[in-house]
Amino acid sequence: MIRKAACWLAGFEFVFLATVGLGAPLSKPADQRSLKYLLANVGPQPSLGLAPGVVIAGTTKAHPDYFYHWVRDAALVMNVVGRMANHAPAQRRRYDDLLAGFAAFSRKNQETPTFTGLGEPKFYVTGKAYLEPWGRPQNDGPALRASTFIRWATRLLDEGRCGEVVPNLYDAKLPSDSLIKRDLEFVAHHWRESCFDLWEEINGTHFYTRLAQRRALVDGAVLADRLGDGAAATFYREQAATITLDLKRFWNPSRKVIMPTLDRTGGIEYKDSDLDTSVLLAIIHSGEDRGDWSPSDPRVQSTLNALVEKFRTIYKVNDNGQTGVALGRYPEDRYDGVGTGSEGNPWFLTTLSAAELLYRSASREAAEGGDARAVKLRRRDADSFMTRALAHAGSDGRMAEQFNRYTGLEQGAKNLTWSFAAHVSAALSRDGYN
Repeated sequence: MIRKAACWLAGFEFVFLATVGLGAPLSKPADQRSLKYLLANVGPQPSLGLAPGVVIAGTTKAHPDYFYHWVRDAALVMNVVGRMANHAPAQRRRYDDLLAGFAAFSRKNQETPTFTGLGEPKFYVTGKAYLEPWGRPQNDGPALRASTFIRWATRLLDEGRCGEVVPNLYDAKLPSDSLIKRDLEFVAHHWRESCFDLWEEINGTHFYTRLAQRRALVDGAVLADRLGDGAAATFYREQAATITLDLKRFWNPSRKVIMPTLDRTGGIEYKDSDLDTSVLLAIIHSGEDRGDWSPSDPRVQSTLNALVEKFRTIYKVNDNGQTGVALGRYPEDRYDGVGTGSEGNPWFLTTLSAAELLYRSASREAAEGGDARAVKLRRRDADSFMTRALAHAGSDGRMAEQFNRYTGLEQGAKNLTWSFAAHVSAALSRDGYN
């Protein structure tokens, strides 16, 4: 009875979803192309053999083989689909159908036996578990997936569509067989455990993973309360509060950067600069809108500045006259898009992450009455990162994973879905859409 009341009351909140005073999202042709290529990699796609809900990381099947469903990548891509559904009412039915397919495939992933339970990083496009050697577990995946579905469930409730949320997306029972609750319980009980980072290279405690876990638990507690699951909401908030305290350890006051990894237990041995764009990705994927761990947090801005200055000097392509700086994963990177025996390159998604971070910071500062000139300069810097990334895309707007550090030509996996998602996400933030 409590749950029914919560769902019924939710219908009155839909009016607050509307974004007032903004034009249509993704008004630029380049933005629309990236959205088209993103959607082309999301099932159902009979021509690619993709069932509903499958999100391939890229179309390349060899050197490298990215024709898999990564839990992390899929969650981030479908979060962008959810944002489009929020802000493009005319296409909402289509996007909701894609999210529903993704929910069904994700439940299949959750129920498939794997080596590491819900921390398993990737699956074949059939849904079969990938049981070859890999960097596992990767515990950011369940947190990001929960966050994507929490946002969708919240809108469904706002629209009075409670039957699409309970019980399949969320139920209050334990053990749960609902999608969101199952991921939240995993996060709440396993967040202290070490795991591999989002680059799948180092085992330890990672800023990106911790922030994703905190975001899922904070938002999950709100949803749990809304659906009458008060005991779970309390537990999730308690765990989130502990993570909040733990996050303070990642700030290095002497170097003035946010450390990407602490408590390292294994993985590659050549990464030692403690500079990593995963920190920027953490902020735009799971950070706050204001205050600590927001784009305007001085610690975040200091880390961004350190990354920009480092990559400006090590990538020859940054000498070609463009103002925007191409960013890679981390300075010591040896992955060239095929193997780890060479030199790392700039990535589209990491360069675009700087653009989105600055767009969000500028929007927040403008909303809070910040100095108009400072806001204008921040947006100009954001535009420069966007321009830099798009300058290296193909003539048709397609983006691979990387572009060469010397020539600027595309390199690595082709049609990387995360690259397109990063562009669309940055463009939505540029245009003022959350």
